[in-house]
Amino acid sequence: MNEAVTHIFLANAAMPRLCSAFARSLPANARIIARAGLGPVLEAPAPGGGVLVDHSLLGAPKQGWDSGFAEVGTRAEGLAAQLAGPVGRLVVPLASYEALYPALWRSLAAERVMPAFDACAPALAARARGWVEILREIVLALRPAELILLPAPRDQAELGQALLPGLALRQAPLRGAQLPDTALAMVQRLHGQGLRPPRRQMGRLLQFHARLPQPAPIAGFSGLDAARLRLRFEAELQRLARHPRVRIGAAQDPARLAAE
Repeated sequence: MNEAVTHIFLANAAMPRLCSAFARSLPANARIIARAGLGPVLEAPAPGGGVLVDHSLLGAPKQGWDSGFAEVGTRAEGLAAQLAGPVGRLVVPLASYEALYPALWRSLAAERVMPAFDACAPALAARARGWVEILREIVLALRPAELILLPAPRDQAELGQALLPGLALRQAPLRGAQLPDTALAMVQRLHGQGLRPPRRQMGRLLQFHARLPQPAPIAGFSGLDAARLRLRFEAELQRLARHPRVRIGAAQDPARLAAE
């Protein structure tokens, strides 16, 4: 093994609970990973290489919402400059556009005042910059041996099989829960009034809203726009899959296939 190789997982702001849990699971599996000859689990790039989860490239919802991660190329160059050797596997979970932007809006709306999603939807649906451009900038900077794309990954096992194929990793529990839409609407009203209830009171309010019937999604595209965005995403995946060093989906796990 080349001791300087770094295998990298890019956390995606559109799926924070899953990516956060996977990142937390890796240190608990450090011995298994080291015995497989993949080096240590890293908190930051290190000269000897290893396994790294990066939150700086695709992990900030505001960057994705405002500009489609326009700064990702510069950030990727900064990450590359910290690496002493090559990148092996680069694993990127992806959300289709009709799921990506509502997820980013929800993450931001939980913390600050946001414009109504419906008012932003036309501009978002027409945004030219997408995953092809984002991934091109990342790959030009990091030059991985293999780029593994995971559209709408199901669970941590799928992430682990992509980044560390063949290893049976212990999973970390998912933390937090997605705010029900009625709760998110309430939070937006409070933010608009400059209010932030104490955490305990907020917890009780969220428990109450979790029991309420939920209306139509507070953040979502029209049916026509959603269909168009989905078709665009699928076409881009087909385009990306034609590159020799790009793989769509994790490697098949024989044990998991047998269980299924």
